Amino acid sequence: MEETHQEDIQLIGRIVQQDEAALRRLIEKYKTRLMGLAFKTVYSKELAEEVVMDVFVRVWEKGGMFNAEKGNLRGWLFQMTRNRSIDYLRKSGRRVDDTAVGWTDVHENVIPSTGDNPEKHAQQKDLASLVQSALSQLSEDQQLVLGLAYFKGLSNSQIANETGIPLGTVKTRIRRGMLKLKDFLSESDLARLA
Repeated sequence: MEETHQEDIQLIGRIVQQDEAALRRLIEKYKTRLMGLAFKTVYSKELAEEVVMDVFVRVWEKGGMFNAEKGNLRGWLFQMTRNRSIDYLRKSGRRVDDTAVGWTDVHENVIPSTGDNPEKHAQQKDLASLVQSALSQLSEDQQLVLGLAYFKGLSNSQIANETGIPLGTVKTRIRRGMLKLKDFLSESDLARLA
């Protein structure tokens, strides 16, 4: 982690000096993650690409504004991406989708209602916490594709088209994510989920 932070500080320092190779390295390092973040907000591959390109242009033009004492470069890039995504939505007249279901909502939206049975409700609440904990073990990339597949109901091909991630990579991330979940959850946990 410290090594990444040091590399980021060196990269931004070189970018301030207008080093194009440093900008290319920064793009290579963060483009996929920023695309995923932008896509989660704007739900459009083209718009997400535009947002991310705008973020990197701003880094090139105003990289000197980054202050390592206030935080890390990754957080700064993520915040800029989130802010630019919202700006693009506002410009287009669309609203931020506050109703979108995310991993943090899984306990309320995946576990069925138990009516007035407090014992069953407590069991399902425990189970929801367990599932939430398992989901948090996944990488951001795996969370993105699984979220699009299971919460948005998109097919693997649709996910590939929407995110710009190659179809084989989408399938691999879904499979590896599901295997991680299976490894994290015990047999008895899986039986309770069924």
